[in-house]
Amino acid sequence: MIVSTRRIPLYDYTAGSGKEKRAFIDIANENKGGESTWEDGSSIRKTVIDVESGKFDLPSSHELPTSDISQMVQEGANDDVFTRDECIAMIDALTASMQRIP
Repeated sequence: MIVSTRRIPLYDYTAGSGKEKRAFIDIANENKGGESTWEDGSSIRKTVIDVESGKFDLPSSHELPTSDISQMVQEGANDDVFTRDECIAMIDALTASMQRIP
């Protein structure tokens, strides 16, 4: 399991089994003390827990290295999969990130 430096609520949903699930984004940022399950680098995981038991739901949770996420976003943008509002939100977040990078 990743050592997350940040957890962001994502959404709640009911699985096909009828179980209530809660999804989060977990960020393992190695530059801020996080550790991913990957050898080096940072990663982001969509973490899902079963609301009733509070247990981690491995089959519904997915971790990707941030380098893969970057490539996925670039390819998605090249194929116009994002809405205008999603593009604006990403541009705003990336611009703010670039301003914080020394």
